[in-house]
Amino acid sequence: MVIASLLTISCSLSTEAELASRTLSLPDLTLVNAEYVLKDEESEPIAIQAAEISIFEKSDTAVITDISFSQYDETGTVTLSGRSDEAEANTKSWDALLRGNVQVTDYRNDVVITADELTWLHKQQLINAPADQLVTIVYTNDKRIEGYGLDGDLKNSTFTFDRITEGVLLP
Repeated sequence: MVIASLLTISCSLSTEAELASRTLSLPDLTLVNAEYVLKDEESEPIAIQAAEISIFEKSDTAVITDISFSQYDETGTVTLSGRSDEAEANTKSWDALLRGNVQVTDYRNDVVITADELTWLHKQQLINAPADQLVTIVYTNDKRIEGYGLDGDLKNSTFTFDRITEGVLLP
């Protein structure tokens, strides 16, 4: 009886605010060892493979771990691929923040981009990295640029660095 009364005293009911707060931090859906294809009428499909995808409907957010992805054109040819340790994506716009061992390969422009963190703006096909992040761009013809703070346009294959630390661009 004494043990039961101690258990009753040590337990308390959560307030509605605490419960709502905890509920918002729980995903609405979690997929483990998942393959997921994103497709709309405006964009080429993107196939995603991930160790885990947690979807939060109220915030239109997906938290993804151990991610790899490929984008295909209308003929089924891979035009873009990549990977990162984790990502946080907007489930409406498909914009994403990729973190940890990020690599993006643009097959149309023969470019491989590596960084520790990249922001991806899906519709605009833009990527950027903060000014304190080192980014390396390697072209298939062994041209290489390394620098900090990247603004990149994958549609036009144009890249701007805040500061270049190393690079070789010869014809």
